[in-house]
Amino acid sequence: MSRNVQSAAASHPEFEKLGERWLQLDLSRPEAQDIIARLVKDEEERHGKDTKKHWVVVNNAAYTLLGAVEDMSESQILQYLQANVFGVIRVRKALLPTLR
Repeated sequence: MSRNVQSAAASHPEFEKLGERWLQLDLSRPEAQDIIARLVKDEEERHGKDTKKHWVVVNNAAYTLLGAVEDMSESQILQYLQANVFGVIRVRKALLPTLR
């Protein structure tokens, strides 16, 4: 998954050559967990469930919110937390059943 699929594909062309694909997903949205779980299930069906040992998860989606907290709106802070805290939790919750 990538925020900018075109940039990721250009930077790592070998990924698609291996038969994999880049996906764009906003982890700050609550439905991201369900989307990831569905994608994982699709990948298991595509590759077979016996590929658990080959799963790799790089979860580095984040951004910085700079400035004094008194200058930030509640919606800015909430968006920051949705992406940087809850986004990480959503990815883990969606993938842990498969990675076990």
